[in-house]
Amino acid sequence: MTPDVVRLAALAVGACALAGAAAAEQVVRRQISLGGDHGSVTVEVPSGWRFEAFPHDDPPSATVRFGPASDEFDFRLGLLWVEPSMRVPLTTLKERVRLAANDALLKSVETQAELREIRGKRTAGYCYALRDKRPGEYPYLTQGIAVTGPVTNVFTLFSRSDDPAERERALRMIASATWSDAPKTAARASPPPLPAVQDPVSLRIDEVNDTYRLTVPVSHFVLTIRKGGLKRATTPAIQSSRYFLLKDAGSGTVVSGFFDFAERFEGLEKFWAHETSSLERRSSPAPEDVQFRKVGAWDAIVYDQPVPGGSSAHVRAEWVSEGTWIDLHLSLAGKRQPAEARDSLLQLLGTFRVEDKD
Repeated sequence: MTPDVVRLAALAVGACALAGAAAAEQVVRRQISLGGDHGSVTVEVPSGWRFEAFPHDDPPSATVRFGPASDEFDFRLGLLWVEPSMRVPLTTLKERVRLAANDALLKSVETQAELREIRGKRTAGYCYALRDKRPGEYPYLTQGIAVTGPVTNVFTLFSRSDDPAERERALRMIASATWSDAPKTAARASPPPLPAVQDPVSLRIDEVNDTYRLTVPVSHFVLTIRKGGLKRATTPAIQSSRYFLLKDAGSGTVVSGFFDFAERFEGLEKFWAHETSSLERRSSPAPEDVQFRKVGAWDAIVYDQPVPGGSSAHVRAEWVSEGTWIDLHLSLAGKRQPAEARDSLLQLLGTFRVEDKD
């Protein structure tokens, strides 16, 4: 049901109008409880709109489905209470939305996307909208991120119609949000929660049968890795919303990596120069017997590093297409011969699959 990309919404209404225009129509104040005693968010919803909100305790959040009764629209909002150490300034939030918009342009009718500011009395953020060049059920979609106090709002507005009127009303509702540390006064039994709305640039890992399926919402691709003995690390060494770490304790194999934007990949040679410089700064053993290889669609760098009592084989693999860059690091330490360890890693890499979400 989710279209690949989104259409640029009409920008005739200024950002400052979002907060004030709500007063011109009849609205109903709706209170949304955040799980884990982290207060509540109140929004002004157009009278007559459907509105369903479901709190979740871990992490403290809520998912909301709202909008006109017509099936021409499917509006969704995810609210997440963010720890103080994880909160970012508005300039950083704006850059995240801009990067997401740039990636979405690859499959849109438009050639450029403008960011629109969202501003209310207690809420600020940005959004963009484009139209899918391969129309699905909802070809028009507006997407963005806003902040209301300690709460991050990630919203997605699906539409079959290019008439911006209802989307404007939805944006006014989002701009009207206020946060209170008091919990919702009247609790009600909630039905099964809607799927959580993610930060569009954060990694998602789903376990499907005997595989891991990794992607980020703004990417058009999903990376599939067979589980085998690989287990998800509970405390990754790198704290990033786009990083993953899998370990096979039995064989000693480690697979880690990032999803990133293709524009940040400057080519394999520059990438390797940066990596070797980083190894030197960390006083790591210098790579030995470095080889550049092609493994399917992956550009790979294969090398060894000496370790006490043996050696470790490494494969750095890079995959770049249509706005997405996937960076992988496969390693295997032990007493086996380096050539054997390399072959094992290359065979493992050959089983990885990158597929279009379509």
